[in-house]
Amino acid sequence: MQSRESEDCLCAGYFVIAGPQPYRSFGPGIVNREVLSISECICDRLPSLDSIEDPEKMASAFNLPQGTGQAVSKVVRTGVQDGVIAYPPVCRDRAVADRIHRLVCAHHTVKVVGFGLHRKDASRYLVQWGGAAAQPSLVSLLADERSFAPDGTVLGFEPLTVCATGELGCSWLCGDVPRQLLAKTGIAPNRRGLLEDYRDADRCCRMLDAGGLDGEPGPWFAWLVCVYDTLGPRGQPL
Repeated sequence: MQSRESEDCLCAGYFVIAGPQPYRSFGPGIVNREVLSISECICDRLPSLDSIEDPEKMASAFNLPQGTGQAVSKVVRTGVQDGVIAYPPVCRDRAVADRIHRLVCAHHTVKVVGFGLHRKDASRYLVQWGGAAAQPSLVSLLADERSFAPDGTVLGFEPLTVCATGELGCSWLCGDVPRQLLAKTGIAPNRRGLLEDYRDADRCCRMLDAGGLDGEPGPWFAWLVCVYDTLGPRGQPL
């Protein structure tokens, strides 16, 4: 990744995301086509709790034949047992995300994405959830201070809430926060529904936490999102 801002960020893991997804208009002045989000409110993702607890529901969400759904579930379950997938589910390494992607991509449009936090936000996250009795999976992933896999393309930063459990919550795309931000600051998302500059994303999160923008209850964090080129079933780039 060539982004200077990405060098200041720590990787929190990898997902296989369903998308890009068509999304409604944010209003005049905002170009939106198809968005990618690490929030399950917007885009289905793998690994997921359903891939462990309800494989049939997971398979239905990704249009998978029964056998493929069972294969995905087996990869996720084995990954959790082997420690390459943290629980609640998130891939620790890109390799296991690529493996899930190869199973799914013949049946559904999906992308491998990495996500993480700026170092100062990672510190804030760890202070708040690092001492929890039931630690969220992101604690150990961020505490390891890992870099992103080097061949990704930075898409931007997604303002997202963090739930009381420390897991990823609602995206700013869940409401009309992008329209509000544009009206108050002139800052607009890119065509993937993300903010390209960390300072803009951080400002948006601080405004949301302070009540300057009307969104879901926080706390809000600016999550870096990058996408990885992955080969399909016949070895062709997707």
